[in-house]
Amino acid sequence: IEKPLSHNLENIDKLKEIVKKNNLICKVGYVLRNDPNLIKFKQYLDTYDIGNILDVSITASSYLPNWRPNQNYKHSVSAKKSLGGGVILELSHELDYLQWIFGIPQNMASIIYNSNTLDIDTEDSVRVIMSSNKNYPISLFMNFCSHKNKRTCEVLTSKGILYLDLLNQQVVWSENNKKPVISINKFDRNIIFEKQLENFF
Repeated sequence: IEKPLSHNLENIDKLKEIVKKNNLICKVGYVLRNDPNLIKFKQYLDTYDIGNILDVSITASSYLPNWRPNQNYKHSVSAKKSLGGGVILELSHELDYLQWIFGIPQNMASIIYNSNTLDIDTEDSVRVIMSSNKNYPISLFMNFCSHKNKRTCEVLTSKGILYLDLLNQQVVWSENNKKPVISINKFDRNIIFEKQLENFF
């Protein structure tokens, strides 16, 4: 199923029943779960001794008019509320990996807004503050009205800083007073789609 599954929880139980009754394999298209650098980042958090997590900060920033240069962005699904557009649904990959890696968040508060710089009727920015189920804070900032592309996750721990840079395809572990350990995994973006299909089949 193309991400996101839905913009609300209506009929979710019905879908679950259909899947169970017909013994179907059902997945939502969150391809970042196949990104080698995100997988390496998760391995650090799951298996390495990097100390206790103190704070998490996630950013996904881009410029909607640059997404599909051959198309007028104002007529795209992303720009139209009636078609399910907006930054929250379009950039929900970050919401997915946030839950995959850090668990279901709690105590959420958000500011959802339109900067009015793109002349569209959907939100182009959202800032969310939440706490993890282990009680450390997580902040998430997503927008598609910035000319500076950025897709990162920074985890402050009691022993250092773990940094994921999805655009530059690297993970950096900076332990306190030690030389940073840089893991770079360059790959063609099509690979993560191929891996998703392999996993599905």
